[in-house]
Amino acid sequence: MAEIRVEPRVSRLVPCISNICLTCAGWVFFFGLYELQINTNIQMYENASGNKIVHKELSYAIIGAIFEVYNELGYGFKERYYEDAIAKEFERKSIKYKRQMAFDLKYKGDAIGKYRFDFLVEDIIIVELKTGNFYSKQNITQAVQYLKAANLELALLVNMTQHGVKYRRILNIR
Repeated sequence: MAEIRVEPRVSRLVPCISNICLTCAGWVFFFGLYELQINTNIQMYENASGNKIVHKELSYAIIGAIFEVYNELGYGFKERYYEDAIAKEFERKSIKYKRQMAFDLKYKGDAIGKYRFDFLVEDIIIVELKTGNFYSKQNITQAVQYLKAANLELALLVNMTQHGVKYRRILNIR
């Protein structure tokens, strides 16, 4: 499965091929039905090493650890408790991570703000954990901002829902 980059043009309604949920004229179109798509120029994305899936093995290991936690705990806990369990699972699987890591947002070398990642895994993947049944635009925007501030390629936006774990791979296409 290759990662894609989408460049917007003209809008229209089309069958949905992604799991992004959008509101259009008061109607909400969910997972796999329809989405308001902006007529797109889609191209394959390859990172500097030529891989089509960015950090494939590590991201699969991270998601596997998160599913392991969900299978044990289930739905309904606070984000903090999921974080505790995921940290323990990362340790059990020997995945190196930093938790609640503060990162400075800089402008021309001067710090102008701080971000706090839920997890920074092996200094290359940001994991942002959420609870609830839906992603919000704010969640996706937050992950993109983290990637840009840290100059990293990949963030995993993970949502613990009552229907299981849902996740999105968010790319920083530089």
